[in-house]
Amino acid sequence: MNLEEASFMFAFGDFYEERGWTVVHQYDQPGRSPQRFSTEIVELSEVTQKYVTKQFPSGLYRHQMEAVRQFTKGDHVCLNTGTASGKSAAFYCSGIETLAKEPKARILAIYPMKALAAEQEDRWREAIRQSGLTVQVGRIDGSVSRSMRNQLLTECRVVVATPDVVHAWFLYNLAELPIRRFLSHLKLVVVDEVHTYTGVFGSNAAFLFRRLAHACDSLGTQYQYVCASATIRDPANHLRQLFGEPFALIGENSDTSPRYPVTIEMVSPPKDNDFLTETTALLKYLSTQSRGRFIAFVDGRRQTEMITSILARNDTDEPIADPDQFIRPLEHLDILPYRAGYEEQDRLTIQNRLSGGGVRGVVCTSALELGMDLPHLDVAVLIGVPASNTNFIQRMGRIGRHGPGHVIVVNSYGVYDQAVFRNPELLMNRPLAESALYLENPRIQYIHALCLARLGGEYDSALRQTDPDPSNYEPSQQVEWPPGFVELCRQERMGQVPKDLQPMKSEAGDQPNTTYPLRDVETQFEVELVQGPHRERLGSLSHAQVLREAYPGAVYYYATQPYRVYRILTKEKRIQVRRESRYFTSPMRRPTMVFPGLSEDQVYQALSFGSLVGIEADLQINETVYGVRERRGSKEMEPIEYPFSPAHGLANVYFDRDRFSRTYFTTGVTLFHPAFDGDKVEMEALARLVYEAFLLVLPFERRDLGFAVDRLRQDNLPMQRGSRFICIYDETYGSLRLSGRILEDGVLVKMGRHMQNLAEASFDEPLRDETWEAMLRLVEDARNSAVPYGFLPSPQSTPSKNQRVKVIRPGSVGLAVRNNNEWFKVENVFFSPRFGTIAYRGSYPGRMSSEDVAITWPQDAIVEIPGVTEFAEYDLETGEILELDRV
Repeated sequence: MNLEEASFMFAFGDFYEERGWTVVHQYDQPGRSPQRFSTEIVELSEVTQKYVTKQFPSGLYRHQMEAVRQFTKGDHVCLNTGTASGKSAAFYCSGIETLAKEPKARILAIYPMKALAAEQEDRWREAIRQSGLTVQVGRIDGSVSRSMRNQLLTECRVVVATPDVVHAWFLYNLAELPIRRFLSHLKLVVVDEVHTYTGVFGSNAAFLFRRLAHACDSLGTQYQYVCASATIRDPANHLRQLFGEPFALIGENSDTSPRYPVTIEMVSPPKDNDFLTETTALLKYLSTQSRGRFIAFVDGRRQTEMITSILARNDTDEPIADPDQFIRPLEHLDILPYRAGYEEQDRLTIQNRLSGGGVRGVVCTSALELGMDLPHLDVAVLIGVPASNTNFIQRMGRIGRHGPGHVIVVNSYGVYDQAVFRNPELLMNRPLAESALYLENPRIQYIHALCLARLGGEYDSALRQTDPDPSNYEPSQQVEWPPGFVELCRQERMGQVPKDLQPMKSEAGDQPNTTYPLRDVETQFEVELVQGPHRERLGSLSHAQVLREAYPGAVYYYATQPYRVYRILTKEKRIQVRRESRYFTSPMRRPTMVFPGLSEDQVYQALSFGSLVGIEADLQINETVYGVRERRGSKEMEPIEYPFSPAHGLANVYFDRDRFSRTYFTTGVTLFHPAFDGDKVEMEALARLVYEAFLLVLPFERRDLGFAVDRLRQDNLPMQRGSRFICIYDETYGSLRLSGRILEDGVLVKMGRHMQNLAEASFDEPLRDETWEAMLRLVEDARNSAVPYGFLPSPQSTPSKNQRVKVIRPGSVGLAVRNNNEWFKVENVFFSPRFGTIAYRGSYPGRMSSEDVAITWPQDAIVEIPGVTEFAEYDLETGEILELDRV
């Protein structure tokens, strides 16, 4: 049957009719017949031709053939063609050709996820077997013991790995002979799914790939890259930033692979019904009534666990039959969860069951968007409109690989979803996600400066020496280093690290490669089940994820099983949990506090558009959880505020502070407008419109950007203390400077075009007239040409007289940067002989226990909170605290 004539219907009409769902729009994406070409025009070795003849007797697709041709010319190559288009064949052909021509050649094939790497290990092995070469293939990731890794490097000419293990093990152990030998003969590096290298992960990986190139150059070898992705926006620029190298690009116009037809339905559940109940009903229907198998995508780890937990249980209030019995539900569930952060044993269980086809479905985050070929999948359910066309294409690409498929896009009734469902053509015509790489982030740079340039680090290991003069540091000239990085490396060598980065050095010690993972710029919290004698690891979380999922008293879900968080050891970065009944909790959060640094040295750009003022500046962001809301079945419990007491009924849960918070440094754009100060203006709704409009214009990942409403805490004319503002900010510690693009030419105008449509479609209750008016004034002013905005910076002190030093006034607060940026109340200022400088004695507000004792920090360990911290002067001669002289 011709693909164009193929049809396949999934009968969901009965479900929609029975539960009152509405089909808003339907697309029928047609199939495409394949076109293959002979490889005779490419000079290939006999073994590569043998592989091609066996695997592709009718020839290669045009994009496969062109990629191999460019590789044989010596270029770095990237295939940017559709999902399931056979891009991996170019990897295998290039690899076999490399192995055949250079008897000592080694290949490193890097895949962004362990599951994908495990799948590709078998495919590399089969491809090489078909070529007739007798070459061993091995895989190294976190699941492979350290004792086996060197053996694999010695025996295998092809090694499949994750970037995480290259960062944390390969380069950390450069002094070891098996690693040096492998890298000394490295001729090909394969990097799949290069679109995933974005945000923090991508920015870290950009330095990783340069460190790998530096190590190989030091060892006397160079290699080629072959990369692939179905969804890269501006691929030439993305690849140049990621690798520091130019690439030959093979694009969609060369893709002649087949496609199966796919039906796409946009559906809305009844708006008045509980959304979670409706979506789980749909998945239950698919697992019991449909002949197909499904994959359902959600945008959060917590949603993954909640949905699969509901599908797995029989009784909402199910008690714990035996608290000491530790079962493994992943081995028998019909619908599995999948997300990042699972332990190795659990990940392998899920992967094996999915590959075997023995489950009815899987509910997952974007962790399964990538190129894994999961058999037997016919239906993809997208719970909520994917944030960008990149996510949409990747998620849709999981089905329709071996036959016709069906995609159901479920309206979650969020602001973004409402806008797309109101204008369904947007679903198929949105841009690909922006490449969010910012290589000048100081924290990201310093992670890799520590790895590379610290005494005894990768630089010394590659050269097999430690120069007695640390100033003799000359990094490879063959590597295109980002601006400022080489100088930061020299500062690290000389022990002249900027003060704001010194806590990172202290935390990393001699193990920065493992202290700082590629996927975050902060150390991770490890979750540990501690119940009686039983101890078991239950994944890891970033600090931001802890505030959402595993705050004090939370019920944390892991692999559908509930656990109560009863202790958080902040300094040790450990969270202890115990078994719990199937309850659900949510954090009681205070509004996000934003402290913009509006002094001259903290502002990147300041522009005015009529009455609208936008300032990109350094920020401090404070996120605070002050209690727990809990639901037990249909019963809502009384909210519990911190600190906990026995009266709250949470046995053995320990937390003795009035808040659990995170403060971090980043950048963002604060928007000021006179209309914001109206008493009846709904600022949260207005900020949501600005945020969603920005993501429609520049589709970044939502996890990389946040928004908040706050008031100015200092006078910066013409804005006065108390002026309200909207802030769009980077949620990455140190910033990727993504939010600053709001002020690029034309962006605010495009955002204005979306805001009214969003406002009309997206809110259950109509906006107040005052809010509409404020929005229209904002949109109108956004059309004005930008002009530089001059403002008076925050008041500063005059140069100190004689021996006077500016200090934090006793009774005021600052941030303890060496103690997780916790707020610190200064009670006394004095000169400390121990520190050899001025010191602060004080305490941490909100602590309720014996920890509330006087603590001493040197002056540079406590920093200002803009608009909150008050200053004085300290006279070094007399020890007096004096009023701060003003300009």
